[in-house]
Amino acid sequence: MQDARAVAAFQRVGRLTSFLGFAALLVAGQASAQPVDELFSDASVLRLTRLVLSNLGKARCGGAPCAPATEAEIAAPPVTLDQARLAMRTAVASANAEHCGLDWQQRSFLPMVRELREGGRLSERQMAILTMLHGVVQGATVNSARKDGPCSAAMKAALDTELAPAR
Repeated sequence: MQDARAVAAFQRVGRLTSFLGFAALLVAGQASAQPVDELFSDASVLRLTRLVLSNLGKARCGGAPCAPATEAEIAAPPVTLDQARLAMRTAVASANAEHCGLDWQQRSFLPMVRELREGGRLSERQMAILTMLHGVVQGATVNSARKDGPCSAAMKAALDTELAPAR
């Protein structure tokens, strides 16, 4: 049931097209201007987490709309940098899997959701923040990958080996 809720939450995030479009431009701009390690630096992770928080009212927390983030939440996000970084790194893997025609939900996104849920008692609000963050980064990354051309057989094989086994 939790996995189904996570997929539904992710799909709702996908509908936030105006926000995701803006965030994708932000991430793509960072991607083209910075080495990959800098994309996952504390400063970059915090900046993107705050961007997600500033749009949290557009997401769903459980079955209801999320309340907009407070100034205090934006100043000190209610998710850790490690949790946000995990969502961002997983999003890159999800985007590459999507680009290569692999089942990114079952093999990347949902394993991340399970890991986050098992790693601590996260609220629906915290999960919404992390899935929204995943969606932003995945959207920017898959758009960039598509511009680079089709997935190569070597990339697909490497991803197939790295990702969680299909369930």
